[in-house]
Parts: sequence; structure tokens; C-alpha cells
Amino acid sequence: MVLRLTCLASAMAVLSAAATATAQTPTTTAAPTSAATTDDVLLQAKVITEDHKNQIITAEGDVEVRVGVRTLRADRLVYDQGKHTLRAQGHVQITDDKGQAQFSDDFQADEDFTNGFATRFSARLTSNTLLTASSAIRTDGIRNSLEQVVYTGCPICEETGQTPTWSIRARRAVQNSETQMITYEDAVFEVKGIPILYMPWFAHPDPTSERRSGFIPASKPIGVSSKLGGYVETPYYWAISPSQDMTISPMFSTEVNPLIKVDYRKRFFSGYVDFQGSFTHEQDFNSDGAKFGDDTWRSHLFGTGVFDINKDWKWGFGVEHQSDDLYDRRYGIDGEDDLRGLIASQPRQLVTQIYTTGQDKDFYFEASSYFFQGLRAGDDDAKFPKVAPSIFTEKAFDLGAYGRVETDFSAVGLFRDAVETLPSGEPTLDSARATGSANWTAQYIVGPGLVVAPFAFGRGDAYRLDDGSATGARNVDRLLGVAGAQVSYPFIRRGENTDIIIEPIVMVGYGT
Repeated sequence: MVLRLTCLASAMAVLSAAATATAQTPTTTAAPTSAATTDDVLLQAKVITEDHKNQIITAEGDVEVRVGVRTLRADRLVYDQGKHTLRAQGHVQITDDKGQAQFSDDFQADEDFTNGFATRFSARLTSNTLLTASSAIRTDGIRNSLEQVVYTGCPICEETGQTPTWSIRARRAVQNSETQMITYEDAVFEVKGIPILYMPWFAHPDPTSERRSGFIPASKPIGVSSKLGGYVETPYYWAISPSQDMTISPMFSTEVNPLIKVDYRKRFFSGYVDFQGSFTHEQDFNSDGAKFGDDTWRSHLFGTGVFDINKDWKWGFGVEHQSDDLYDRRYGIDGEDDLRGLIASQPRQLVTQIYTTGQDKDFYFEASSYFFQGLRAGDDDAKFPKVAPSIFTEKAFDLGAYGRVETDFSAVGLFRDAVETLPSGEPTLDSARATGSANWTAQYIVGPGLVVAPFAFGRGDAYRLDDGSATGARNVDRLLGVAGAQVSYPFIRRGENTDIIIEPIVMVGYGT
């Protein structure tokens, strides 16, 4: 904001020493003198005049004043050394290194900018937040009183007649740089230019303020839904500590009881957790939204956490659960398909998981457990397998001249509370599998370019299957081994634009 440009007073102090004594001077550049601060000061204008008698310096035509990282541009600039006042006129613009910019037609301020006045004021703050006012008055160095204010966090199209998605329009507002709050009087909340809600008094943190507690804009603060009716959401951000925060978002609707959303985040030295949840006290409902039964507590919880054990190992978890199959669709809860661990959930299916992983240049390991909740009609969670555990690891060995060996091992256990019929028609209850394999390859050049690549591969599987029948579980084992060699003799003919490669290959091997 123009009133924050306190270094500009130093620029005016050196302007006197920089201007010449002539009545009119061509474009002039003033360098810092002893009167200036340590900030570099640059003044440019088409014409600079100095009235020694009245101690008034005037710069006109494409005026530009640079003080450190701040820049002031205007059509005309007048500095009264006697009264210690500054006035900028015509297309006034002030910018800084944070991307903030302030605009006005005319502004006046005292030398240290404790007090000032601007007409037709507007500002582009951080995150493209926009603020406009018919006038702005700066008092005591901290309070900016704004008249006929419009505030919005939505981009405004340049086309004529376009309006922001939402805005706050108020008769008067006060921006306090000490408390970092903006307060409004006689405020109206508008959506697409249509007045929705009147508030005699309203306040929120300044977008330029540091992280702090307070009400924040919702992604969809107000609207109408076929399932909820008319609704309004008012999130409150709670900065609990430098490493944790919580957003509490009550939502009030005309067709359903109030819903409370909660988003909790905490950062640890080795990782973080993030939980999103909601709850309400409401009747059950069908796919058409019709209510039935008694009121009871209904809720959902989505959460994730990741922690470093050391530079190669970490562990984490993901939580997905809701009380009713249609809860998320009824209340417009997003996040069902988000990745919260090693695997993502299928459509209309939630997965809760815990896992650990380790990895270096020739080794990888993961172990995890999964639990599923079905949200489709007819899903029976008792027939969904509980994966406890699932293990996969692989290790590679470089044998130098003797080739390379790649090994892997995997195991999984599936446990159900009820017998499930597989697509093949076979019933199954519990099952477990363990698989190990090793693959050796090498390559040698023999004689005049004969390429010999021997190989060997072995794999073993062990299964334990239980279909829930009276016969009990059964074990199944199998082994596979393959060895052989690939022999080839490549011929290459290089042309001006084309290379021709012919490589006859002979492969011999034995498997069991």
C-alpha cells in the first residue's frame, strides 16, 4: 500500500540536492547523498522544477521514484519541503518485491507517511487478492480507513460486465497493520454480483498477515444443492502452534442437520500427519436422498501420515472410513480417490493401510497391511480380504565378470470373515502365498565377435488355501527352473543414412 512506503521520505530528502537550480531541467537521475538512507534512491521524470522561494520541488511526465525494492510511478509529483508533504497525481502506482501493487488517482501524505489520503484507491495484495475503495485515509501510521469498499479473492475478468465469483462489499472498512485485521461495517456478501448475506460487522485477517487464527474463505461458501438445499459454510482456521493447525468448518443447510468438518495437520521432525473428518447427527437416507429411521451420529475420516526412520527407510499409514455408504455423496465430501499410501482405493471402495519401505541403489523392501470398506450396493465387507501382511523385496548382486544376479521374494496373506465365491466359481475363505525367485545373466564375447549370453532362472511358490469347508486347509507347492544360453553373431553394415544390423540368434536351454 502507498502508506507503507516509508522509505519514500528519504527519496524526497535527496531530491532537493539532486535537482538543479534551473526552472526546468531535462530528464534527471538523482543518486543518494548523505541525507539518504542506505537504500538506493532513483528519481526519473521528463521535467523536474524547483521553486527555491516556496521550497517546492515538482516532477512531471512519467515520474518514477525507486527506493530499495519499492517503486512509485505517477504523472506528477509535488514535494513541499516547508510543510513536509508529498502529493502524487495521475495514474499513481506503487509496487514492491512481493508482487503487491497499489493504485490511485491522487494521494497526499506527510513526510514520514504517518498520515495520508488517497482517492479511487485499489490494491492487488498477495495471492491475487483485490481491494478497492473510493477513498483511503491513513492515520497514526497503522490504520487505513477505506470508504465504499469491495474485497475479493477471485480473479476479475477484463471483459466488460464480468464480476468476481464472490466478493465482500461494505460501506466502510479499516485495515489495521498492527493487528493485521480488516474489519467491515455494513458488509454484504455477494456471489456473481448478487447479494446473498448482510453482515452489520465482519472481520478477517489481512492477506499479508502472518499465519494466525481466524475465519477464512471457503472454497464453496454458499450455494444450493439438490441434496442439501441451501447451505452456507464458515471455516475457522486455528493456528495451534508453529507445527500444527486445525480448520473447523460448520456447514448449515436447509434440508439436513448441521455438519461439522475438521481438518487437522501436524508436522514432526521426521514426518507429518493430516486428517480430514466430519460428523453430524442425522437420519439415514437412500440414494434418492429420502430420510428414514432415527437420528444417529454419522461421520467420515480420511487421514495420512509419513515418517522417516532414516535416510533409506520410512513408514506411513492411510485411513479411510465412513459410517454410511452414501455419506460422502450426500454431503459432498471429496477425497475418496486420493492416494494415502502404497495403493489407491478402487471406485466406491475405501482402503485403510499401514506400511514400511526401504530402498538403496540395489535393494528394495516393502511390507504393508490393508483393510477394505465397500461403498457399493451389495458389498459385504466380511467377504473382502484383510491383507495381513503383504511383503515384497528384491536384491541385485553384481558379480563382475561372472554376470549379475537378481533375486526377489514376495508373500501375502488374505483373511476373510465370510466365504467368498471367486469369479471362477470356487469358494475361498483364507489363503496365503510365498514366492521366491532368482535370475542370473551374463554376457561374453568369444572369438571374432560371437556373443554368448548364458542365463539361469529359478522360482518356487508355496500356497496354503482354505475354502471354509470341513476338509480344512490344503497346501500346494511348485518349482520352476530354467537354464540355457543365447548365442548370436551380429553383422553391421553402415550406410550414409542407414545402418543395417543382422543378428542371427541361437538359443538353447533346459527347464523343469
